[in-house]
Amino acid sequence: MRGIEGCLVDKSTFTIAALEATDQRRFELEVAGPAALLVSKCHKLAERIAEGGRRAKAKDAHDVLRVLRGVTTDVLAVGFTLMRTDELSRQVAEAGIDQLQSLFGRPRLAGCDLAAQAVAGLENEETIRQSCAALTADLLAALR
Repeated sequence: MRGIEGCLVDKSTFTIAALEATDQRRFELEVAGPAALLVSKCHKLAERIAEGGRRAKAKDAHDVLRVLRGVTTDVLAVGFTLMRTDELSRQVAEAGIDQLQSLFGRPRLAGCDLAAQAVAGLENEETIRQSCAALTADLLAALR
């Protein structure tokens, strides 16, 4: 699947411990960073929309919005810088930026519409569309 290369570059190591106090197992695991997740989701959405949209999931667009809302622009920009300066992930990172703009750069684009569908009845759909576009614009400005 194209788009996951960034997970090999934008990543952090976390210690995962057992839930039970008597279980002393601990594991060091590498976990994809938020910018890598954003790139991966944008690739997935763009691919599925290009295929006609039947497989595009509102949840994936909502995941993009959740990353844009929940992670500071500075943190995302650092992750994108890592991916853009590494040979392994440069192309997918650049494509992910283009896809982010084409899917979420304006309130009536496909990504914004799908994100709004994901929260229909729970949040104001127009607010979601506007949030997607504004947060995308903020990130794109930081990446210039």
